[in-house]
Amino acid sequence: MGKARNELDDDGRRKVECLECGGKYYHRLDVHLPAKHKIKVADYRAKYPGAATMSEYAKERASKAQSGRGKVAAPKTPTTHTEKAEETRIEVEGEYRIGVARLHKRDDLTELDKAYVPKHDENYIFGDVEMENWEDVAVGIEDGEPVYIGGPTGCGKTMGVMEMAAVLNQPVRRVQLNRDFKVGEFVGRGTLVTDDDGNTITGWKDGVLTEAMRNGWWLLLDEIDQSHPDVLMKLQAVLEGSPLVLTENFGEVVRPHPRFRVIATANTFGRGDEAGLYVGAKVMNEAMMDRFGVVIKAEYPKAETEVTIISRRTGLGKREAMKMVKVAHKVREALEKEECCCTFSTRRLVAWAHKTVRYRGDARRASKTAILNKMETEDARFVNHLVQRYFGGEV
Repeated sequence: MGKARNELDDDGRRKVECLECGGKYYHRLDVHLPAKHKIKVADYRAKYPGAATMSEYAKERASKAQSGRGKVAAPKTPTTHTEKAEETRIEVEGEYRIGVARLHKRDDLTELDKAYVPKHDENYIFGDVEMENWEDVAVGIEDGEPVYIGGPTGCGKTMGVMEMAAVLNQPVRRVQLNRDFKVGEFVGRGTLVTDDDGNTITGWKDGVLTEAMRNGWWLLLDEIDQSHPDVLMKLQAVLEGSPLVLTENFGEVVRPHPRFRVIATANTFGRGDEAGLYVGAKVMNEAMMDRFGVVIKAEYPKAETEVTIISRRTGLGKREAMKMVKVAHKVREALEKEECCCTFSTRRLVAWAHKTVRYRGDARRASKTAILNKMETEDARFVNHLVQRYFGGEV
């Protein structure tokens, strides 16, 4: 909430300084320290005796959560949309509470595990929609169910999962699926190795699924609707919680670690690409979709949230950011009406804003390389008119 270099957040509340960073301020160092510096709060306190690790605002929220059995009391004064969303998540004594879900931070990681823990993003924005999706994902994680997140490109499906893993100190093995990703890469394959006597013998190399199951990692399968059918067949039994049988490795049985979870993302919901935007998206077996206990329909953030995302990530003023968001919403509306054949993702908005800052506020020039040159001629002309409407002049 607010830039890390500012001692006060966007609503004027004082944060505490991270002495490891020096000159950076946060509300909760118990989240920041393990994610950013890989150190425990107890070690930080020993290194910096008397140093604060929670702001007064964070302490107040924690106190309300404990007295209210994890539910934060409704504020007496109006709050921002981000605050309202964040009221449903809080960490108390190592238990991370996200709405009705109760998750626990990992403190049992090996050096290999730590390499797969995502970095915490201080600028990750929680709007109402994003927080509801977070709660749905958290419920699936707590209940041990596979989670499927579908939605348009660039709306934050993967980013939300990675941010949750970061605050939980949870390793994630992320895989980009496509038709060229084979079963051997997914499950494992035989390989030649040299034994202690220098002899070449047949060995075994785990695939990403097997590694994740053994080590208790989350397996994040991006673009699952573009994967090879043979890969999906290997996944079916695992989604039901069954062990993985490695017939190619003398029938070895790999039982899932208690922390192992499968989370899949896609632009479709197993029925193929209805809009014609995502080349390679396949129709998925109905039985496969049934194996996901939680299915989430992700959408682009609300306008207010997108403006905050753009401003916080790029430094662009909110007035200019709102103009960009209006362009994006017009394009999305036109796609639904079949007036154009492109969409306008939040990721694309951030890229446009970054280029605008680089070109000293020239949004029209920035739109060329960030947006228009990626589009077909007719779509580029349509978006060009929208840019001119909100920013004036010729592009």
